[in-house]
Amino acid sequence: MKILIFQIALFLLITFIGYVSRLRLNIITFIAVIFTFFMVKTLPLVLLQFATIILAYLFVNKRGTLDEIQKKVDEHNKRNKYY
Repeated sequence: MKILIFQIALFLLITFIGYVSRLRLNIITFIAVIFTFFMVKTLPLVLLQFATIILAYLFVNKRGTLDEIQKKVDEHNKRNKYY
């Protein structure tokens, strides 16, 4: 159960930091990978942790940062002029 909670916390950490900026997303992902290499000793846990890191990175990368989302909203509003 503690392993699952840790994986959820790692996913949320990467997700929330990734929404701030792309640079911070890359930094926290690099730190998580280095942590996994040096601190996790069993193969199933390493695979689980890398899967969590990859899923979180792809989730944020697909969605975009807050600045990118705001730019898309602004472009949409300029085209449609509903306000």
